[in-house]
Amino acid sequence: MSVQGSSSLKYSDLFKPPEPTSSTDSSKEPPKESEWKVVSHSRGRRRARSTPPHTSQNTPSPKDSSLVARTDKAATDIFNSAKHKAIETTKRSDQQSKSLPILHLLAADPEPIVFHSAHQTNHNDPQRMLCDAILQANRIITMRIFNIGSPEIIRALIQAVRRNIPVVVSAWNFPNLSNWDRKSELCVELRGNPQICLHKKTTLIDNQLTIIGTANYTKSSFFKDINLTALIQNPALYSLILRGTQGSVSIGSQTISYYPLPFPQSNTKTLPIIQEIQKAQRTIKIAMSIFSHPEIFLALEQAHLRGVTITIVINKKESAHTLDILHRISALLLLKSVTTVDSLHAKICLIDDQTLIFGSPNWTYHGMHKNLEDLLIVTPLTPKQIYSIQEIWAFLLKNSSPV
Repeated sequence: MSVQGSSSLKYSDLFKPPEPTSSTDSSKEPPKESEWKVVSHSRGRRRARSTPPHTSQNTPSPKDSSLVARTDKAATDIFNSAKHKAIETTKRSDQQSKSLPILHLLAADPEPIVFHSAHQTNHNDPQRMLCDAILQANRIITMRIFNIGSPEIIRALIQAVRRNIPVVVSAWNFPNLSNWDRKSELCVELRGNPQICLHKKTTLIDNQLTIIGTANYTKSSFFKDINLTALIQNPALYSLILRGTQGSVSIGSQTISYYPLPFPQSNTKTLPIIQEIQKAQRTIKIAMSIFSHPEIFLALEQAHLRGVTITIVINKKESAHTLDILHRISALLLLKSVTTVDSLHAKICLIDDQTLIFGSPNWTYHGMHKNLEDLLIVTPLTPKQIYSIQEIWAFLLKNSSPV
């Protein structure tokens, strides 16, 4: 498979609507019925059936676990081979790491871990960062995402496919492609088991680059909601996340630990979140969309009793869950530590201003023990990283109110 290198397309070009289909160009006619199928996944076991492109069952709502996707030969080849190619190319990551091209978007900041959020001064356009990374990809793109709805991101993925870049997108919610560019060869796996939610927010590019955080790939999640997305350059971490293997890597003077969820319910006391809380000496600052995990609250109460200052900011719409759990476990000492804010979607915890816990899971039973999630712990934070988190935290405190 030939790879054409990075795209000449710019981020601003992604805002342009697709060119209208010409009625005289037979190559741009709508695909035949045999070129479409509904693809669903249940714990990695795929089943597919051919479906006419205009039937009612091919117009899923955002919550449906079915997906209309183009599956002509070129797209199917990419879809079937990309996962295998991702694993095989990762085996050579360590040997290739010194010769891999550095993406242009990394040149602006030499740190290998950079935080992006709309609620900080610098690096405040995470959608652009993600699109630039996709447009500059020249080997492979693997995306695992709960919800993707950004037209710009989808167009960037389509451009990558047209450059013969292997692309695999695993998604829980995905727009109906019949409303998008039906000429595209973008293939999507849908994780369709209603009992096991794919809640990740992760993109892996070119055997070295990981884009991971708390934001879904929608405009509201990137620009309105309070979120955090990290851009990390490290082949070893890339390999761990690609394979879903728990482990830690050193990146400069920092250690970053990766935990693929779910955790066994019977092993709650070994949750890395609880272990980090037990290490806290001075402060614990938590910003959480949904927070209702009893054992984590009990660990926080113990930290409070030994003199650690605890501040918890939660999504106002979800505050009832938190208050209910606090009353049920009689952790009333924590009530005065809780405030609420609108549009909070982050899942972050800053301990002693040195250790950051973040990722896709809410701190709930399902987030820890049911869903497919990615959790990261980074320590010690650099001054730039601390400043990024402090800016987000200042915004939260300014806009929060007591429960």
